Amino acid sequence: MDQGLAGLLAGIAGLIGTGVGGLATAYGARLGAAKTLEAAHAQVEAQSGAEHEHWVREQRRQACSDILDAYGTFMLSFNRVTDSVWGHVQPADSDFEAVKDDARNFYLAGERLGLWGPDELVARFSPIRGAVEELQSLAFDSYDVVASADAAVISSHYDACRLKGDSAKAARAQFMTVARRALGSPL
Repeated sequence: MDQGLAGLLAGIAGLIGTGVGGLATAYGARLGAAKTLEAAHAQVEAQSGAEHEHWVREQRRQACSDILDAYGTFMLSFNRVTDSVWGHVQPADSDFEAVKDDARNFYLAGERLGLWGPDELVARFSPIRGAVEELQSLAFDSYDVVASADAAVISSHYDACRLKGDSAKAARAQFMTVARRALGSPL
């Protein structure tokens, strides 16, 4: 009976060991699956965050590009007016209309930047906007300046346009420096 009892006890011990081993294996598999799920969740969150940051950066890049394009278009229209003034020729109505439309498009491009930020970049837009507003005002003064037919008045007006244009260029350069930094440009 000792041998039979020993065999029975060994069998029971084997079954208990197998059960405990099975439970340990199941627990380990469950724990491993939970850790795998946590890692996958963390990876998805990190990827989602990276994609969102990339998307916002692209929106900022597009907004900055739109501003610079609209600024360039405005300056071309403005220069057509000042070239007429310098030549003592009344600017065409279409030139004044272009200045007005191009300034409006510039302002709208700047408003879109306000959606994307960052605040430092939005703040750097304000000096350019102010300069464009002053240039637009100077452009509309051109009609009366040329009508005066006074060479000194025309020369003074042209100089004011040139100085304000230089101020706008400096503000644009500062904007571009901040834009490069905000967009992660190596320059």
